[in-house]
Amino acid sequence: MLADVVLPGRRFQVFTYQVPPPLVFHLHIGSPVTVPLGSAVVSGLVVSMFEQPSEPSTQTKVRYTSLRAILALETEGEHVPLGHNLFQLLEKISDYYLAPLSACLRLIVPPHVVKVIKRLFITEEGRTAIVNRSLPEDVQAVLRKLECAPNGLLCSSLTHSTKHASAMLVSVKKKGWVVERTTVPFRSSSLSERRARRPREKPSTPDLLDLFDQQCHHAVEAPAEPPLLVNGEDLLWQTISGALTIGGFQEISVVSAELLRQNLLIATIQSISRQGQQAMVLTPEVHQAETLAGHLRKIWKDQVEIYHGHLSSSDRSARWERIRQGEVTVVVGTRSALFLPLPNVGLVWVEQEEDQSYKDEHFPYYHARDVARMRGEVEGALVVYGAARPSLETYARFREQITFPSESSGSHAPLMAMIDLGELSFGTTLSSLLLAGLTRALDA
Repeated sequence: MLADVVLPGRRFQVFTYQVPPPLVFHLHIGSPVTVPLGSAVVSGLVVSMFEQPSEPSTQTKVRYTSLRAILALETEGEHVPLGHNLFQLLEKISDYYLAPLSACLRLIVPPHVVKVIKRLFITEEGRTAIVNRSLPEDVQAVLRKLECAPNGLLCSSLTHSTKHASAMLVSVKKKGWVVERTTVPFRSSSLSERRARRPREKPSTPDLLDLFDQQCHHAVEAPAEPPLLVNGEDLLWQTISGALTIGGFQEISVVSAELLRQNLLIATIQSISRQGQQAMVLTPEVHQAETLAGHLRKIWKDQVEIYHGHLSSSDRSARWERIRQGEVTVVVGTRSALFLPLPNVGLVWVEQEEDQSYKDEHFPYYHARDVARMRGEVEGALVVYGAARPSLETYARFREQITFPSESSGSHAPLMAMIDLGELSFGTTLSSLLLAGLTRALDA
């Protein structure tokens, strides 16, 4: 059995290792492991597992037998490997954007995994070398410091306390007296301890209703009936309800006013929550996510979680773990929320899908609208694109389905006029028609 392991501490490079027989039945995709890399021991995540060919060629056999083996499985009681659906999502992103899989892996790695700590440990050969009195005093001093540190020492600690430490460490590493191990703190404390220590945050607006308060975890029942639907919205609800009845992966474009979209969102979440599924709601900006989550918390209380890049590392880590354990019904966030390990996704709702903030500016330069479709495919979930005015891409795909809201639904289309500035006198900035409109607006 072979396994591909991604190493967060090595720029998310992927290496192949042999799986020792004792770990065959305990290793899964997403499991944290300890592996050798050169003279160091580093931590990584298993991203794929496959069988070694039964009858390999001579060249292949030599290549496989030279592979190093995984040293150990890093697990601490509550740990559960990442879901296979997230790795399927990464494969789709890699194929669609022509990006290496290793470059996409950073998207799903837990926030508390990315922090990498390098420590130095003394080996048995190093302990034996201490007895040798012919060693330079500075080398002996470093070895004795490491001998007194069972948990190892940070490289920076030795560098600051010892002269010429960098050159000395290179020498003792080559001799095998010292080994550098990269540790990834998958869990520094239990989730309950982190939650108890987390300070209570105050919402930025009264509407947020203690959005960040995670102290209460009692079950909350959603209202039995969905909100009343009016005019053209009932047709949209019939479309969504029909899609939910059929089940599986489907896509729907909802073009309506913001209040009507919010009613549809609440009704859709109520429907999937009765089936034991969860909803993932995306917004372009952080403040929009906080406001929307505040409205949803009026119904689902602490079953609504918010996730975005402006949270501290400890907050993201705690919320990521709570979401993975299935303790929430609704997750509201920006584009990074697409990669959260929700166990049973039934709805992916992209609010204001036309907004350019959904385009990531870092490699692999994904667009959250496209990745939402991919997440819906791997989860078998309903994907809804909400907007008052859809993007050109969405309009092209759902041209027959999209109907723009009429004046009776509360949305009044503005009157527009085309003015040719070439027909006006030179130097004219504001036309007479525009000036008249501005005057009427100011006088009103």
